[in-house]
Amino acid sequence: MALIADPVIGGTYMTLLATFSNFGGTWPRFFVLEAVDYFTIAMCRQNLNDPFPCVTELEKSLCNERGGKCVVERDGYYIASAACIAIGTVFFMFILPQIKRLQSMPPKVWKLKMNN
Repeated sequence: MALIADPVIGGTYMTLLATFSNFGGTWPRFFVLEAVDYFTIAMCRQNLNDPFPCVTELEKSLCNERGGKCVVERDGYYIASAACIAIGTVFFMFILPQIKRLQSMPPKVWKLKMNN
């Protein structure tokens, strides 16, 4: 980012580029963690009643209060990981030509043209 930042507006430009970079690694975490919970199947096993789901913290505490044990039948982590890898691979294949084109541009293309 420092290579393409224009000295005229360097601070603002660097802040904007750093913000985009940080968003790229921050906001997807919420959706990935939600996907893990969505794809996870966990059941509360107890002696007296039929099993009920216990994925959320509230359901887990309810299971413990009733003397049951929360058993994970399918861990959503592996499904979410496979989905993220597949989506990332497809996205990378489509964006790679654009990345190569932008990287091949000379640094002067990124600078502002000032009228003197």
